[in-house]
Amino acid sequence: AARLFDDIYGSLEGDDAKFITWLDGLNLARLPAGAADVLSKRRAKLARIDGKQEAPYYAAQGCLQDWAAGPVEGHLGAVDLGRFDPLTALPAADANVDPAPVRLSCAVRLWNTSPHPGVRRARSQVQVQQGPLQLQVHASESVVLFVDGQAVYRSDDVRKWAAQRPELLVDVDPGVHTLEVQTTVDGERAWFSVRAREGMSGTPLRSQASS
Repeated sequence: AARLFDDIYGSLEGDDAKFITWLDGLNLARLPAGAADVLSKRRAKLARIDGKQEAPYYAAQGCLQDWAAGPVEGHLGAVDLGRFDPLTALPAADANVDPAPVRLSCAVRLWNTSPHPGVRRARSQVQVQQGPLQLQVHASESVVLFVDGQAVYRSDDVRKWAAQRPELLVDVDPGVHTLEVQTTVDGERAWFSVRAREGMSGTPLRSQASS
């Protein structure tokens, strides 16, 4: 129903104002995650058009946007993917050479200013009150996603037919858990997005950058 609503949105005069009034009075936490995501995306677009903060609406989707990133590592791109230990501290990045992650709506952009392909690692933490940990991953290039040092998804040549927008359920205990994304950056930039929810109810989680 939410997707159908989004498809026909804008066909009537005054849709924007009516939608904002309706959605702002709605408790999104009571809706299925898929429906809440569709409605939050639409609300975020309207906030951006109005020059207002859109971050709260992406947070309502469980978008993780606080990441610490290391420098470009390796020289072979996808061949090096997954070879770096997610349990060791991230190497220090020189902001003049390896710019910090840039927020793009729900996604995060990483830059590569080197003349060769490489891998950049980004790390974040989430506080989970109740498992399982629900994760959705989407990326412009090949990635490996780790939770507490264990690979839970990869989209490189090791798994050639991997789903491009997987929905993962990871069994975790209550507490703080570390997520690491290792992504190839074959050109000057790449982006990825991770949405995180907890429990079968799908409560959105917030992230905290971790090195």
